[in-house]
Amino acid sequence: MKRQWINRKANPVLLLFFNGWGMDANVLSHLDPAGNDVLMFYDYTEPELPALDDISDYPEIHLAAWSFGVYAAASSGLKLPLLSATAFNGTLFPINADEGIDPALFTATLENWNEAGQKKFYRRISGKAAFCSPLRTTEEQRLELAALGQRANAAAAPEFRFTRAFAAENDRIFPLAAQRYCWEKREIPLTVLPGTHYLFDRYQFWKELYQYENKTR
Repeated sequence: MKRQWINRKANPVLLLFFNGWGMDANVLSHLDPAGNDVLMFYDYTEPELPALDDISDYPEIHLAAWSFGVYAAASSGLKLPLLSATAFNGTLFPINADEGIDPALFTATLENWNEAGQKKFYRRISGKAAFCSPLRTTEEQRLELAALGQRANAAAAPEFRFTRAFAAENDRIFPLAAQRYCWEKREIPLTVLPGTHYLFDRYQFWKELYQYENKTR
């Protein structure tokens, strides 16, 4: 996987954000760091977690993950003293008839991935929400999706434990029923929000991804 600093100003709070499949920083460019350093992970074609030697001195570290980033974070081997780990519209088994995306739908998406399919997918994840498309090619996204499919289908349940999960009632990628099944069986608190797979148009600040008091609007 790759990493990119969204904000690095020696703030005492660091947010690690694991982005969704095919995404980049552009899809969250509207969020204000507001006193947080933010390190984003994306492009999971290669599973290895990048070196993190430069973040060991932060006194407060939070993690948030979206979509396939939930699986990527959980299976990354990350070992840091996190104060919170929050999942948005994703599960630990992303390609699974009970706990994730239906395998037939995943296969159809991969086999038919092109520019037309890309535009359709962006509409499916965002609905009527404001959405800035990622600046990545369809070939990059196809290779990443294929790699994720191979790993997710072969992997055991990650040992990583999230502290909270949020799911959209109209998610057309990860069905709400699958998300409920995943988190309730592991006794992880789940909050259902109005919206679609892309929930982040409701937020203004990165810190809202780990400060929950305004999330149930």
